[in-house]
Amino acid sequence: MRIIDIDSHFYEPLDWLDANFPKLASQLPPPSITEFIFQFVANDLIRGIPPERLPADQMELVPGMKGFLDKLPSAELLTEMYAKELTFSDPEARQRLLDEQNIAIQVINSNWAHMPYMQALELDQPALALEVAHAYNSWAGERLHGYTERLIPSTFLDLLDVDWALAELTRMRAAGSRAFTIRPGPVNDERSLTHPDLEGVWSAAEDLGMACIFHTGPAGPAQLDAGWLANGGRPGTFSLLHRVQGPTAKLALAALIFDGVFERHPKLHVWVEELGVSWLPEFLEKIDALAKGRGRVPYELPLLPSEYITRQVRVAALSTTDDIAPLLDRIPTQILTYSSDYPHPEGGKQPFATFEAQLQGASPEQREQFFGGSISELMDW
Repeated sequence: MRIIDIDSHFYEPLDWLDANFPKLASQLPPPSITEFIFQFVANDLIRGIPPERLPADQMELVPGMKGFLDKLPSAELLTEMYAKELTFSDPEARQRLLDEQNIAIQVINSNWAHMPYMQALELDQPALALEVAHAYNSWAGERLHGYTERLIPSTFLDLLDVDWALAELTRMRAAGSRAFTIRPGPVNDERSLTHPDLEGVWSAAEDLGMACIFHTGPAGPAQLDAGWLANGGRPGTFSLLHRVQGPTAKLALAALIFDGVFERHPKLHVWVEELGVSWLPEFLEKIDALAKGRGRVPYELPLLPSEYITRQVRVAALSTTDDIAPLLDRIPTQILTYSSDYPHPEGGKQPFATFEAQLQGASPEQREQFFGGSISELMDW
């Protein structure tokens, strides 16, 4: 069986920007790992709350976060660990790991590259953020040069500047990239992903054969009334309620369907990664019900919403949090796909074995589709 892993990561050296782009690094404050991780997890929550309503200790918004950050190794220890573990960023070592795990193709997303990017945005310097994204893409493309038949860099993209985004897609496709990551929320909190200004991005993605990735991380302000914070002094409940709503990617997918982007761009493919899978059956039922008249808005597209999802969307499961067995008979076989999230601990130590156990009652076709067949057909791999 041919395994394709659509969500793994680099652990770039912590000094990747300083070592390779010192002039760019000099424009940013020294990075803080703990601050970065907190912002990466909680940024969408914080931005959705008026400043006067934020708790004095923002860490209270995410239960368990303070304890987790207190246990993190120092930057020096992390640097030492990364130097020893070559699979984090060395393509030769990563390819040997793929051989051991019988993985044919692995897509590699960024990790620490978000740190300077988010710093630039916090400084209200979007042009600098685009320079950081360009720098990371250059680093990843050069690092994987000569290995992109099996190790595929995911392009770190921002849609703030459409011309920049189009140039970056073209440049990185030439470097072997077959996917790009964007926030699954409105651009700059002002324009839907379906805005006419972005039509060229979806056309380019089709023409270049590059999938769009919605990955966990900052996705835009929480779609949750800040009044839920006033609950008697338990701010952490706010983040739990935010999770109950399900991933922002649901809104992004629905917009791409109902505003006709998937209809106009039938070869545009979207991968949803590390955002759970349990929401899928209810989501598919809901969007189809709306199309059938329950939304009281005329629906004139030729396919049902769930048919666009089946044709163009793949959702990666995470072995430590997702139970895929109950979904196998509730959603089309093609939608669910394998991912390892390597080397992140939330991917688990043996993701393949975990999923194999969950698929004991699955048909041979369901197993084959999940572990690689569906993505292979979608991307012609």
